Amino acid sequence: MYRTIILTVFILVNLLFFLFNWDIFTTYIETDLLVTKASTLPFFILQGFSLIFLLLLWFIEYYRDVKQDLTVTKLQKELMELKKENEIKNLKAQQIELKAQQTEKHTIN
Repeated sequence: MYRTIILTVFILVNLLFFLFNWDIFTTYIETDLLVTKASTLPFFILQGFSLIFLLLLWFIEYYRDVKQDLTVTKLQKELMELKKENEIKNLKAQQIELKAQQTEKHTIN
């Protein structure tokens, strides 16, 4: 939950920075790659890496939530089975008790 809030705030701050500083993001910078020089938009590339990182964090959070939901569902199913088994044992115990009472009545008479 907290990660989702942090990610949302990060996206909003990043988006505001992007909107209010459009000139920075549209500036080409010459980058020396040792073999050649390239003219790139480094802030767009940085924004792209940021987006990839955010999507990765979102996917991890989503996977963790799904895994937790599956675990809860599995535990609920086990609990229902244990309740059914307990109910069956209680019914059998009641039947045995009734039979014991009936046999006591017959042996007394």
